[in-house]
Amino acid sequence: MMLANLTFVLFFIQDPEAKKPQAPRVVSAFAHFFGTLREFVRNLYTGFINSGSGPKLGLLFAILPVGALALAYAILGTLQVDYGLTQAQISSLAIGNSVLGAIGCLIGGFLGYRFGVKRMTSLFYALTAIPTVVMAYQISALGLANIPIELFYSIILAHGLFYGMAFAVRIAIFMGMTNPAVAATQYTAYMAISNIAISIGNLWQGIIAERFDYALALYRDAALIVVALSIIPFLSDRREKMVASLVEPAIVAT
Repeated sequence: MMLANLTFVLFFIQDPEAKKPQAPRVVSAFAHFFGTLREFVRNLYTGFINSGSGPKLGLLFAILPVGALALAYAILGTLQVDYGLTQAQISSLAIGNSVLGAIGCLIGGFLGYRFGVKRMTSLFYALTAIPTVVMAYQISALGLANIPIELFYSIILAHGLFYGMAFAVRIAIFMGMTNPAVAATQYTAYMAISNIAISIGNLWQGIIAERFDYALALYRDAALIVVALSIIPFLSDRREKMVASLVEPAIVAT
């Protein structure tokens, strides 16, 4: 299927505005590298330093976790092993989690478009905390091995659905914040920092889970959502500003 899609795009999709490539100018690899690096740094400066406070808040938001993410990455794998799941059970749970995550992305995108990206992102972030806190409470009250397997599965699958919803709409926030003049560089920076945030989350959650227990790591993961929720209302959206700039003259005229 992927090969068929690639073949179709290569042979049947054409950009009517594309120009014929000019003869390449011969430059040294050294000059090409520093020229590319200079252009990249200039775009970063335009995108984050010379574009107001909005992109700087976007960077702060990007370095924060995507809701409560412990049950989506490293801790999830060790939880399943310590719980005693077989390889077949882990595989089936991973498939179900991935499917629900994809469905969550679709639902999140639809609801974000319908009711507002920032409002839905706040809601979905809060929803990811619910299964996280439930899992932490069950571990504290019963012990990991004593959690009923149906409840264990339900918690992880519910988190996968909510996490997919949060992840999809969060990306829409970054897309709305990008400066069209340097959109590629700015959006790439947001995504790169988001990946760093996931790695940092995996690191500190693993350290806490190893030194103390899973419950404490999960509780702290859920509590960290408060920081992200406090920033979301202040994130700017260029489309909202454009609409406001068009509506104001119309109100004055009437």
